[in-house]
Order: sequence, then C-alpha cells, then structure tokens
Amino acid sequence: MRALEGIKVVELGTHVAIPKVARVMADWGADVIKVEPPRGEAWRTVGVGYMLPVEKDNNPIWHTENMHKKDIAINLKDPDGLKIMFQLLQDADVFLTNTREKALQKMGLDYETIKDKFPKLIYCHFTAFGDKGPEKDLPGFDISAFWAKSGLPVEWTLKGNMPFKAIPGVGDSACAAIATSAVLASLIKREKTGVGELVSTSLYSTAIWLNSCGVITGQPQYGRKYPEEHYIDPLVPPYLTKDEQWVMAADPSWERLYKKVFPLIGLEQYLDDERFTTRKAAVQNYDFVCSVIADAWKKFTATELIQKFAQNGVIFARYQNPSELYCDEQGWANGYLSKLTLQNGSELVVPNVPVKFSSDEMRPVELGPELGEHTESIMKNLGYSDEEIEKMEMSGAIVNYEK
Repeated sequence: MRALEGIKVVELGTHVAIPKVARVMADWGADVIKVEPPRGEAWRTVGVGYMLPVEKDNNPIWHTENMHKKDIAINLKDPDGLKIMFQLLQDADVFLTNTREKALQKMGLDYETIKDKFPKLIYCHFTAFGDKGPEKDLPGFDISAFWAKSGLPVEWTLKGNMPFKAIPGVGDSACAAIATSAVLASLIKREKTGVGELVSTSLYSTAIWLNSCGVITGQPQYGRKYPEEHYIDPLVPPYLTKDEQWVMAADPSWERLYKKVFPLIGLEQYLDDERFTTRKAAVQNYDFVCSVIADAWKKFTATELIQKFAQNGVIFARYQNPSELYCDEQGWANGYLSKLTLQNGSELVVPNVPVKFSSDEMRPVELGPELGEHTESIMKNLGYSDEEIEKMEMSGAIVNYEK
C-alpha cells in the first residue's frame, strides 16, 4: 500500500510548483486529477524556451511534472465546465492551485467562497509574492519572485560582476517541497479535527526561508555589505585543475581545512606562514593566498585531487556539467534516475521523486497524460451520460482526447 492511497487530489495548476506537488502525491499513491483548459496548460509548450521539442509524441519536459495523473480538459469560463469543477471538488481531499486570486474569485473558486461548501477540503494556494502586501497581485515566475527577490544572486556574486544566471524551475521545485510538506501536515491535522483549511505559500516566502543566512547576515549590525569583494575565505571558491575541471574543498573552519589540504597539494611551506594561519590573515592577504592555491590546484587533474581528498577525509566536490547528470553513476546507483520511452520511440532520462519508502517500490515512470485523456471516464464517474458528454464536447465546455 502506498502512503497516500485513498487521497483524492484536484490540481488546477500550471508550470512547475503546483504540478510538482501533485506529481509527488501521485507517486505516493494519491488519485490526482489534473484540470487543464481546452488548449492545455502552458507547460505543454514551454519546452520551446529550453530549445526542446513540444510535439505530441515528443514533449520531454511535460512528462516530468505530470506523470501518474488523470487529465480532464474543461472550459471554466463555460457554466457547464465550471459545474464539473465543483463536482470534482465534492469528494476531493486536496485542491492545489496557483491560479491568481482575482481569477479564482471571478470563477467562485477562491477559498473564502468555497470553504463552507467543502469544509473538509485542504485548499493549497500558491502565489508569487504572498497573499498580502503591495505585491500580492503581481504575477511572477521563480526567476523573479524566488531568485531576484531573494537576494541570492547578489549574495553569491562578487562585486563588479553581473548577478549569476538563475535557472528557471529550481525555485519552483524548492517551493513544491515546502508545499507538499504543508499539505501532508494539514491532512494529518484534519484526521484530528475533521476540518480542512487553507494552506498558502509562495515563491518569495520559500526564498526567504531558504536564504535564512542572507536574511541575518544582511542586517547592518553584522557589517556585511553585498555584493562582497571576495568570498569569506580563499578556500571557499572552486579552482581549475590541470584538465580544466572546477574542484572545491569545503569546511566551515579555514584553520582546519588549510591544514588538511595544503600538505596534499604541495603547500607545506605555508603551514606556518602568518599570512595563512588564520582566516582573518588569509582574508587580509586574499589575492596572494588565492593565487598560491590556484597555482597548486593546476598541477593536478580533477581525478588526482579527488583521490587525495577522498583518502584524507576532505569534503570535496567536482562541479558537474548538466550534460553529465543523466549518466551519473551515483544517481543511477541510488535510483535517482529512470529511462522513459516517448511516443515516438526515443528514449529520455528523467529524475525520480527523491524519496524512497522501505515498504514500497518506487513507482515506475510513465508518460504524462494527453490533454483530456481521461475526460470521458471522469465525466462518467461523475454520472454524466454519453449524450451529455457529447453535447458538452460540442459546446466547448469540455475537450475529449483524440487518439
């Protein structure tokens, strides 16, 4: 038995965060019904922006967020379509949406309007900037409401440089993890109270939570000014190896780390040099210390450095290129990746939900649903006849999957 078997989820979401919450819940056994507009939600065509195909039989980016769901296509601007939406919510445990509040209010799907109709419903609403304040009605993607608003790109970029390139979808995925936890907590709470509630979160709230160090160190009493002139110490940044790979060593303590690393890279002569013995001294001589480390790093290949660090208890990492991820041995060994065959026969590697349960096998990956693939079967489960379904299809209230 999967953890969420018996839980019904209705998703009215687009792009990444809310669809990803629904994907995780589906993987864990929930019955997830994805509600799409007649032309499909935007994620079906967003691959164009990543220079990926978006054809019906070859749409790789669609499946990652939407597998294991049932799909119904409804025109919520049509009274018949809106009626179906309310019927879906009648026995739902969870409603997930990132639809903007004004649009929800216009349809009568906002929390305040429906909470008395569905008192046991867990209503999860996801926004860009939060549901209060001067920016509450602004639209936003994670690149704006998570990355730019969080301060992270400025915090992680040295003075005089353009803030680093934020990768779309990463912030959304972090927010999805938080939202999933909140929904599950609310389900547990409902077991005790018998009552549902509103669960709200945002890209911005998650960004603040994840950047708690930035929130604290950015305050004037701690004397940090961003963007900074250099890293906190010379062993924080990665350095290039002989074979042009970026490798880093890590430890919260400069004093401990340099004493471990320097003998391994031929810098024993600097162990007692006053310019190196404390973090304060290393920072005061930052450019010189960095140049010494960089020159030493260049004498070794990445493999040589990694072997030295691994054998001597140094925490390290080589910066991987995205083109290495799909074939990473560690990822495959732990079941973090799976192969998915698209409709056109081509093979694709996709990430799995990053949690395993000892009592359940990981749910095999599969293709995400076609637009309206389950419209007919869902409508019949709601009690509609073939004639009624055909009539609503003709009127444009619903879209049925065309094989």
